[in-house]
Amino acid sequence: MADIPVTTGAIIRSLRKKRGWSLQDLSDRTGLSRSHLGKIETGKTRASVAMLTPIAAAFGVDRQWLVPPDPLASQADCTQMLATIDPFGGSGL
Repeated sequence: MADIPVTTGAIIRSLRKKRGWSLQDLSDRTGLSRSHLGKIETGKTRASVAMLTPIAAAFGVDRQWLVPPDPLASQADCTQMLATIDPFGGSGL
C-alpha cells in the first residue's frame, strides 16, 4: 500500500499529478503564481486558508480535504477518505 501524503503540499501535488496538470495548469485554474504553488507543494511555504479556497475549487473538493488527515487515523481510514475525494483513483495519493 502506498504512503499517505503527510503535508498539504504533498496532497496538492498528488492531486495535481493525478490529473496530469503542470504547475502552470494549476496556476491558471487558481490565479495563484506557479512559483508560490511550487513552494507550497515542496513545503517551503504554508498555504493560507485564502489560498486553499481556489486550490480546492480547482480540484472540485472542499478545502478541508487539502489538510492532512489525523495522524492517529489508520492507513485504511486515510485511504478511504482520500478515495472519496479523488475521482482519479483514491488510494496511494
